[in-house]
Amino acid sequence: MSATRPATAFIGVGTMMEAMIDKAIAAGWPREKLLPTHRRADRRAELAQRYGLPVGDDNLAAATSAELVVVGVRPQEMPGLLQELAPAFRPSHVLLSIAAGLTVEWLQARLPAGTTVIRVTPPPTAWVSAGVTLFSASEGVTADQRATVEALVEGTCERIEWVPDALMEPITGVALGLTPYTCMVLKTLIETGVEQGCDEAFIRRMVADGLRATAKLLSEGGFQPEQVIEMVATRQGLTWSALHTMEVRGVFAGIRAGARAMTGRSYELRGETVPDDHMGFLR
Repeated sequence: MSATRPATAFIGVGTMMEAMIDKAIAAGWPREKLLPTHRRADRRAELAQRYGLPVGDDNLAAATSAELVVVGVRPQEMPGLLQELAPAFRPSHVLLSIAAGLTVEWLQARLPAGTTVIRVTPPPTAWVSAGVTLFSASEGVTADQRATVEALVEGTCERIEWVPDALMEPITGVALGLTPYTCMVLKTLIETGVEQGCDEAFIRRMVADGLRATAKLLSEGGFQPEQVIEMVATRQGLTWSALHTMEVRGVFAGIRAGARAMTGRSYELRGETVPDDHMGFLR
């Protein structure tokens, strides 16, 4: 397999996979080597017009013509898809999965022996080429295979990290999940400002400015979160009152439970027993 730009099938092009295609084309990946598929005709037409390449509906044909197969369907759909694709796989094939919660071991058990499996978790910020992409892989993955998948996604992020597969969900639940968690907090704060009489457009700008300033304080100022809290939240002051009220109301316990929910739900999606310390998540 080429170490850089092999023929690549994209099975089930959703938002994250589309970002991958978009950035790969921008980085010079030849369009003729990109083989996307989608089951819906309207989505195929949309992608074909947007990226100037044919988009098919035959998953097996695309996988057979490719050396690297990227799959991005919902975890619940993955068993049927892998069964459909299995005849296409040869020992030289690499499967790159962006399906949440499905481990390398789980994927390997449903593929022909010898298939190299790599998992990737792109950041939710892939469309603006920000954040960190996580990779994990089966034993025996080669340096060339690593280089190829890194080349495919490097335009979607600022940094790539290879991590143990068992830690993919805990890291995602804490770090990559930060984007939607933060957006939920910001949405709540904006609503709270409007409830108290603030102009919505103004308070949205203020919240966005505060977010940028906080990120700068942590990334450029060298401060740790606990240091910032200690500096700002003087005992029995206004910020102290706000944080203490949040703690008593269960905000922080809820955040911990939510971050662990990704790991717990991943066990369930794989058909495995959920450990007691990861129970209690909502669906």
